[in-house]
Amino acid sequence: MTTHFVIRVQAALEAGELSRGERRFAQFVLEAPDEAMRLSLAKLAETVGVSEPTVLRGCRRLGCANLQAFRIPMAGAGARGLPATH
Repeated sequence: MTTHFVIRVQAALEAGELSRGERRFAQFVLEAPDEAMRLSLAKLAETVGVSEPTVLRGCRRLGCANLQAFRIPMAGAGARGLPATH
């Protein structure tokens, strides 16, 4: 599932499925997964330059109920040593 999740995030970016703010969130997560994993929702939104609801909408658009659920497959991808971008 984790490999598929990273591919899903990349595919959503390439297909234009995300709003501008959601794209910024997804790109940040792919470019800096370690930082994205450790930041709180508020700090993540501030770092990306979007609102907290935008981060949550991005998580939902990518098939996760919330940021916590989003981090689970991303953490698994990192634990398996998969690159953040292919």
